[in-house]
Amino acid sequence: MHFEKHVFVCENKRDPSAPRPSCGHKNSTQLRNFMKDKVKEMCPGRSIRVNMAGCLDRCEEGPSVVVYPDGKWFKIETEEQVVEFIRETLIEGKTSTHLSMKE
Repeated sequence: MHFEKHVFVCENKRDPSAPRPSCGHKNSTQLRNFMKDKVKEMCPGRSIRVNMAGCLDRCEEGPSVVVYPDGKWFKIETEEQVVEFIRETLIEGKTSTHLSMKE
């Protein structure tokens, strides 16, 4: 199956003593699970896949989310932001929102 959009959510977990933070310690697994359920609910019939990702190398800015084929990056920290992201980016097709990370 070819996906219209593919959403990757960083779930990397570094050791808590590591000098860099990691998205996995910022609730990203729970946010991804919530996003998967909400995409099914809010985008019925659309071929949108939500997957976990290892380190996307932007953990300082995260939780990091990237959407392909657009190649757009987002910082999503709450369930409310997940819903906003789905509505604005996946449904309405906006490529830049206040959740967007700087290129």
